[in-house]
Amino acid sequence: MTGDQSAGSGCLAARHERDRAPGRTVLFVAADTGHRYVDTVHARHGEAARIEDLAPREVTDRNDLAPPWSRMRWNRGPARR
Repeated sequence: MTGDQSAGSGCLAARHERDRAPGRTVLFVAADTGHRYVDTVHARHGEAARIEDLAPREVTDRNDLAPPWSRMRWNRGPARR
């Protein structure tokens, strides 16, 4: 993620997790007001995909992680190097 995508990406991931388990509490905190991006990123909001249509690509191996968004169950195991 780049700086201009981190808050939006975090929000999208939180919405996805909330929708996967409606009874679970999901908290998202963005330490950015977004005002720096009003003339660039937010100006193209009409071209963006609907949030409801976005979902991660489920993968089972980290070698399959790919843009724009992937998700993998890691079972809290240590990262392999």
